[in-house]
Amino acid sequence: MDLDDLENIFSFENVDNSHDMPGDENDEDNNNLRGLRVPRLIRDLQNPFEKYRENEFIDRFRFSKSVVMHYILPLIRHALDHDSNRGLPVPPEIQLTIGLSYYASNDFQRVDGDLFGLSQQTVSICIKRVSFALADLMNQFVQLPLAAEEQATNAQLFHLVAGMRSIWALIDGCLVKISCPGVAIGEIFRCRKGCYAINVMAAVDARGRFVCMDVRHPGSVHD
Repeated sequence: MDLDDLENIFSFENVDNSHDMPGDENDEDNNNLRGLRVPRLIRDLQNPFEKYRENEFIDRFRFSKSVVMHYILPLIRHALDHDSNRGLPVPPEIQLTIGLSYYASNDFQRVDGDLFGLSQQTVSICIKRVSFALADLMNQFVQLPLAAEEQATNAQLFHLVAGMRSIWALIDGCLVKISCPGVAIGEIFRCRKGCYAINVMAAVDARGRFVCMDVRHPGSVHD
């Protein structure tokens, strides 16, 4: 069965519009129409790897096409793949680009859904799957340099970059807004700005790479 067959099955062109007129028979026809299932639309997902040029892709996703396709995606593909094509699953490539677009722009999920031709609920699921997959890799890539040689190397790089001596990491914190986690514990997450948040601490080396990250504390905790 192709799309033309589906359009013929769910076509309403031949439905008698007389159900808008008052009458017992028209009321019965109207009730029958209410029972018809609304067909599920099969959207044509736009491939961002083909849609955007290289500079446009980097501007929207903060990574080049080759890095996304050949480096990031292989690391988390196993977490994004589906067992079957039941329910028209979103391909892993699209899931990853949805997540990267959300991280890069912080748009509303509905806006990202309109860009990719998906519902807000589907975008939310994709972002969640990508986020959990990346978080599972944190210990593999985010490591505090404990060896004296690594600390000395970072200190030399900081001196070359900014003229700062005896520094091998920069630390800062930020409050990431979240929805209220519940009445019982909501006030624990209320930060000094009056909203609910998680207090995130992170440190980077001279190359801008994360070497330490802590997301365990609610917004009420001081930096």
